[in-house]
Amino acid sequence: MTNKTIYLRSRHFDDIQIGHGKDLVLIAGPCAIESREHSMRMAEMIGRVCDKVGVRWIFKACYDKDCRSSPSSFHGLGLDDGLQILTDVRAAHGVPVTSDFSDPSWGPATGDVCDMVQVPAYLCRQTSMLRAAAATGKPVRLTQG
Repeated sequence: MTNKTIYLRSRHFDDIQIGHGKDLVLIAGPCAIESREHSMRMAEMIGRVCDKVGVRWIFKACYDKDCRSSPSSFHGLGLDDGLQILTDVRAAHGVPVTSDFSDPSWGPATGDVCDMVQVPAYLCRQTSMLRAAAATGKPVRLTQG
C-alpha cells in the first residue's frame, strides 16, 4: 500500500493536505454533538491549542452515534440540528468540519455541510455506505476500518 496525500478542498478553506510529506492535521472534537454551546466551547478550546502549536485542524463531532450499544445511551442531536451546529462551528471558528454518518440516506445532507465525511469502523465494509460517502464528492475518512 502506498501513502497518498489527501487534499481537502472546500468552498470554505484553502487546501489542507493530509498524509504523505505534509504537516500534521488534527481531527478533533466531542464524540457526539451534545449541544451548540458545548460544540462551540470545544471548538474554541481545541482551536486555541492548535493555534498555539501551529497545527491545522478539522472539527469532528457526530450528530448521531448510531453505534452505541445501549438504546438508552445518548446518540446525539440528530441530522438536522447536528448539521446546523457544525455549520455554526465552521462559521464562528473558521475551521473545516466533519462527521460520521451511519445511514446511506444521510450522505447527501452530510456532504452538503461537511468538508470531509467519515464512515464509522463498523460500517466501513458496507458497499452502500461507501457508495453514499463517495457520492458526496468530499474526501472520505474510513475510521479505524
